[in-house]
Amino acid sequence: MNALFFTGALIATFAGSHILHAQELEQPVKTNKTPRSVISAGAFGGIQTLTYQLTNKGVRSIGLSGGGGVGYAFHITRTLSVSAGAELSNYTASLVYNALSNQVYRNGGVRFNYSITEYWESQTALWLDVPILIRLTVPTGVGRHAIRFAGGVKFGLPANLQYTWSVKGHKTLSAILDYESMEYDFNAIFPPNTAAALPEQTGRLLLNTSIQLAAEVTYCLPVFAQSALSLSAYFSYGLNNIQNPKKKQLVTYSTADADLRNKPPQYTYNGSILNTAFASSIRTFALGLKLQLEWGL
Repeated sequence: MNALFFTGALIATFAGSHILHAQELEQPVKTNKTPRSVISAGAFGGIQTLTYQLTNKGVRSIGLSGGGGVGYAFHITRTLSVSAGAELSNYTASLVYNALSNQVYRNGGVRFNYSITEYWESQTALWLDVPILIRLTVPTGVGRHAIRFAGGVKFGLPANLQYTWSVKGHKTLSAILDYESMEYDFNAIFPPNTAAALPEQTGRLLLNTSIQLAAEVTYCLPVFAQSALSLSAYFSYGLNNIQNPKKKQLVTYSTADADLRNKPPQYTYNGSILNTAFASSIRTFALGLKLQLEWGL
């Protein structure tokens, strides 16, 4: 009888312990359950610049900027998800030419030779970036902490693109009239033929849609039951040349001045260096940090 009682008590104790242990295991499963959908909002900053090649010994400088945006992610499995978003990203850059000497503007049968000293220009390009990423989440084994790897593409749509430039000195050297077979030397005709300084001017930059390769590495820190704070290192690089194919002359001279011996020719600057043959292979580049708050639905 005592043996039966002891055996029954042991079985009851084991069963109760098993049920309690199962209940304890069930709670973390509910807590760690991955939400099917996640929305996010955050800000980012770092190197956000335009890269390009310059001829005639021009020097380009990178820019620092940032932006912010929102996103949505759908979990296919606990670890695999797909995300899309909308981000306002600002890209900046600047360039300097110490000298652009003996450049030539051609119009019909007239060639104007000119020189520029200390040309400076900055570009500010605000884009609407649409990232589409495939994400792999790897739990760290500590609560709901996780490391996430993401890669994909971004489509950049120009929103507000501007440039600002200034010239310390512009000087017209000569004009060659092919139909007259003669050259007008403006240093001799209009002494002293001094270089004219041109103050800062601002205009609209013409660039095309950007397609970018994008990647992120993220550390996710749980905050509440279905939300997390994430810190990401991000990278993106333009896959296509976004320069407008309709390149302009940097300087245009008027050929309406029939008597070049009596008055200097009039000239006009046509916009940014990036819209001329002085620049090529323009692309976006970004490298920085992103901070986001994520909510599970």
